[in-house]
Amino acid sequence: MKSLIPTLILMTLCAAGAAAEPNSFDALKELLGLAPEAAVDAKDMKIQFAALAASAKKAGNTDLFLQKHPQEAAKLQAMAVVHLPVKRGWCSVCHASADDASVMNEEGNGLCLACHKPANPALMKAHMGVTKFSDKCTVCHNPHASSEAKLLQPQGQHPAFSSCEMCHSGPSTDGEPALKKPLREACQMCHPQIEEAFKDKIVHGALRMGMCAACHNPHFSPRRKLFQAEPQQFCRECHNIPDRGHPFGKHRSFKEGTASKGSLPASFDCTSCHRPHSGEVPNLLRAPRKELCLNCHKM
Repeated sequence: MKSLIPTLILMTLCAAGAAAEPNSFDALKELLGLAPEAAVDAKDMKIQFAALAASAKKAGNTDLFLQKHPQEAAKLQAMAVVHLPVKRGWCSVCHASADDASVMNEEGNGLCLACHKPANPALMKAHMGVTKFSDKCTVCHNPHASSEAKLLQPQGQHPAFSSCEMCHSGPSTDGEPALKKPLREACQMCHPQIEEAFKDKIVHGALRMGMCAACHNPHFSPRRKLFQAEPQQFCRECHNIPDRGHPFGKHRSFKEGTASKGSLPASFDCTSCHRPHSGEVPNLLRAPRKELCLNCHKM
């Protein structure tokens, strides 16, 4: 029932704003991807509209969002492809707080799937028949507006994303995407350095187990190397050692994310000292400890 909340709120907003919308049913059809001529049970919809009058108030005043974020709203409206709720000013369909945009009416993909049904023929065609997704919809699609068709994220696209068939064979029996080969082998087709990594003395356990997607997103990421998050975040999911005397505990550059001197790049994180895939030095250090430290700390 929870996943229906965004749709019910939207339906209520359509009804409440009937004066502004020539035909609230048409607005709802547009959002749900239905053809204008699609038949609906008008009597049933009117009953639901009446029953949900209180929900519209709980959803908050949509105008409040536009009043508090006029510049952001104008920027979104000017983009080539605008998500219908954004176009119509229905911010409160998804957002629960005008003060904190991160507070949503529902977490995960529930908001998207309430209107965009995976079993919809058009969506199934776009997703090679896949109906279950482990990633959030917003990894690939911008929830507000985009310069790209289908609200695809304009930046951070994996080159292979333009041809799903390179890696996927369609849906598995449970509706999840199926890979043509095990993940590491699929990645290795375009990234031969993976095979080279196994020639080193030490191979990172995650790579050995074929867990490429634990660190890299295979579709979209705004971060370098298509990282799932910043290294100091996802590395700690397996290497939870902040209180065991590790140098980064008191390392100023690590805390600030910058290196003020030395030969390291401006970005300073776990991969500044450790090789993420393989190497010859214990703990996958990029160099023996003393030599590594002297890259920045001149004696």
